[in-house]
Amino acid sequence: AMMVVKGLWKKPGVFNLEEMDPDPYMEALNKFGLPWQVVENLIRDKAYLESRKKLVELQQEMAENTDLVMDGRDIGTAVLPNAPLKVYLTASAHVRALRRWKELTEKGQTADLAKIEDINERDYQDMHREHSPLVQAEDAVLVDSSEMTIDEVVEKILSLARERM
Repeated sequence: AMMVVKGLWKKPGVFNLEEMDPDPYMEALNKFGLPWQVVENLIRDKAYLESRKKLVELQQEMAENTDLVMDGRDIGTAVLPNAPLKVYLTASAHVRALRRWKELTEKGQTADLAKIEDINERDYQDMHREHSPLVQAEDAVLVDSSEMTIDEVVEKILSLARERM
């Protein structure tokens, strides 16, 4: 996923994990009245271009009006290509599947690890789609979180923000 950090140094509490909303992107989408399922369908359907254009404009407006951390598969290449810091955050497919499985089971949902591990198919589709494919921006810093805790990932990104901004 792409992560763009803007103005992070101004808000040292932004990474207090206990106080963070687990899904700030969903909250942002809800602000504009777009349920996640709608966005998922738009991303998967080639007919989504006009809606996607509007979503990009809304994301750019959000970034223009506030300091924020934004993540998504094309944030650093299509949405905010001039962001001061871009991080291409990744992990192995197996590690991502295990993390997703753990997240779902902790919420009391049933989860099939084998189905979740089909994440490679989604990656392939995202990397080969015609519009806004998943690619690492040339100026993005690669962070492989496969062997990192969430606190280590946060510290790495904060360190990058301090260095670059």
